[in-house]
Amino acid sequence: MPATTGDPSLAGLPRQLGKYTLVRRLATGGMAELFLAIQRSLGGFEKLIVIKRILPAMNQDRGFIEMLLHEARVAATLSHPNLVHVFDVGMADRAYFIAMEHVHGEDLRAIVRQMKRLGATEFPIEHALSVALGVCAGLAYAHEKRDLDGAPLDIVHRDISPQNVVVTFSGDVKIVDFGIAKSTGKLGDDTASGRLKGKVPYMSPEHARGEAVDGRSDLFAAGVILFELSTGRRLFKAASEYETFKLICELDLPSPSRVRPGYPPALEAIVMRALSRDPRERWQSAREMQATRARAKPSVLCALCASAAHLSLA
Repeated sequence: MPATTGDPSLAGLPRQLGKYTLVRRLATGGMAELFLAIQRSLGGFEKLIVIKRILPAMNQDRGFIEMLLHEARVAATLSHPNLVHVFDVGMADRAYFIAMEHVHGEDLRAIVRQMKRLGATEFPIEHALSVALGVCAGLAYAHEKRDLDGAPLDIVHRDISPQNVVVTFSGDVKIVDFGIAKSTGKLGDDTASGRLKGKVPYMSPEHARGEAVDGRSDLFAAGVILFELSTGRRLFKAASEYETFKLICELDLPSPSRVRPGYPPALEAIVMRALSRDPRERWQSAREMQATRARAKPSVLCALCASAAHLSLA
């Protein structure tokens, strides 16, 4: 059955989009849609990629187009095993698009939901730690990236969340979507549009308050993910965004050992430091946080392998 999209010109697939062949629609959001595509070249060269294409209704939204182009500019400078690569940005059929690496896997949210549908109640703790280490490695590279003149780019992802962490079927961890990343390059401020951008339950307190953020904000989000994967509990879950903001900014955080008795003290110290409300009290770099996790991993695994984390991450 032919795939349908927001654009009648793409009603039948496969179909050409510039030099790419769109094969199958993967997802559609309110502003863009994703396609599995093939890039072909000389000598029978073929490569599976993903095309992120702006929906026709958004073609006149200069703010969103600039955000897409900013994502391409930031991501194109990055080349690391824990980050999804961007290969190309262009315009075809009167729509802007980004061509990026095809990752054969699922994001963390989808993995947890599928496990629950299958009746699985445990997430192996060694996998949670591997995810955390991969996220830290990717963030360390992005945060430390410099331009061709050696000046720091000061990249901050600002949307580290389960939806934006993909685990491949071979076990690799990839951070995706730099659409709202902050850098020294041009990008409109969150407050300029009067709204915050990002997943609220994974925002740092300073991000939630609309204040300036740096790489330590991403580390807070990474700490939230590690807390949830290693305890099986959502950290900031409330009935409304307002109540979630209050949880993030005001209420005392539960320690992992309060949620899950027997939680290893070494891992708890790592998580709680990442979740410090004051950025000055967190890990000061992803490299530091990654190295600490790497040192703690053997003892943590010994302590936790007997009882993997129970999942309730709806």
